[in-house]
Amino acid sequence: MQTRFHIATCTIVAAMCCLLVISSRFLQAAEPDVDRTKVAALIKQLDADKRSKRQAAETALLKLGPAVLPVLPPAEVVRSVSTRAALQRIRLKLERDKALASIKPTRVSIEGEHSLKETLEQLQQQTGNSIDSSGLAATVLAGQTSIEATTFWRTLDQLAESQGFQVGAATDKASLRLTPNESDQRPPVAYSGPFRIQLTQARFRPVFGNNQIQLLSFRLQLLGEPRLRPLFLSYSPADFSAKLGNKELAVRSRDARLELPLGEGGSGARLKVDFNAKAMSTARECQLQGRCQILLAAGSERLVFTELANASGVARRRGGVTAILQEIRSTKQSIHVRIAISYDRAGPAFESHRTWIFHNRAYMECGESRVDYTDFRNPLQAGKSVVVEYEFPSSKVDLSACRFVYEAPTLLINVPVEFRFDRASINAP
Repeated sequence: MQTRFHIATCTIVAAMCCLLVISSRFLQAAEPDVDRTKVAALIKQLDADKRSKRQAAETALLKLGPAVLPVLPPAEVVRSVSTRAALQRIRLKLERDKALASIKPTRVSIEGEHSLKETLEQLQQQTGNSIDSSGLAATVLAGQTSIEATTFWRTLDQLAESQGFQVGAATDKASLRLTPNESDQRPPVAYSGPFRIQLTQARFRPVFGNNQIQLLSFRLQLLGEPRLRPLFLSYSPADFSAKLGNKELAVRSRDARLELPLGEGGSGARLKVDFNAKAMSTARECQLQGRCQILLAAGSERLVFTELANASGVARRRGGVTAILQEIRSTKQSIHVRIAISYDRAGPAFESHRTWIFHNRAYMECGESRVDYTDFRNPLQAGKSVVVEYEFPSSKVDLSACRFVYEAPTLLINVPVEFRFDRASINAP
């Protein structure tokens, strides 16, 4: 009896020591504003004898917010069942909170007067949104600015109006492009969360073979903050309404449902919607309002694989996504890494014609350098799972000194975008 008690006691002590070692190892990556000692104590308390103490520790860790995520050890390496289950719940909740927070509009606070160049630099630093200002003259970039604290898009449009430039679609997958404004008129803009909607055109068009009506045709450009990763935009003309004076117009193609793939960064999308209007109308102003839906890949997390020589079969999980490193094989020319990615929830985003998942970032970290893959192939895609094989140059990768990193969004979320233009000029540029 004493022997069994001694063995059980030793087992518990060993498990607690293991937990403390794991906690200490992961606390090295703590955020600066996280109290490491406090977090270590709370992780230990997750395996307390009393349920009330375990619940108190879990609540306290949740209150620390997403900043504590880098500190938490992966649940799969923790022996204690209660601690493992609690860590899974905590990580899932905090990763979702982090993902939801990432789709809110970023705010800007820049005090005093600065040159436009300095203001744009601060704007990028504060929001994480990349801006390409190479199209502006040096005299424009040297111009003095003073702005009020507001959101990213409102700040940028405030600067555009005072400094005489316009905001355009991205030149690449990571930035917006600023160019000189060649017109005295500025197309109207509206804002919805982290999105900017610009009415680029509103004009009458004739209907061939029908002298009784004409079309009032609208064209809009939608841009998201470049830091975001929008995947698809969907809308129906039935979700739009327009008025000439007090008269509401009938929308064309009411039952249609359109879906547009969106590029990463600020490349955005162009929408069009037409309404029937009375022929020969002389109206010069109209109203337009509408809504659409954007599927966003939010909450990108790093899934890191170390000790690559023996990493085959190792799994990493964050939020609702799991990555399994299936195989690593080497040749004289290249190193091949095969990884299986699976999401808990399926849906339209995983249909075979949608390729966003192949653009998740994957790379090797070798010391201070990063090595990107040179090629990839997709041997399997089924529902909410996909297998991707990446190829890296063997001359740059030493498996004993590198780790493989896969970045994946933990949350795919539909974000509603609603907007309204009360006084839009017809024949707007």
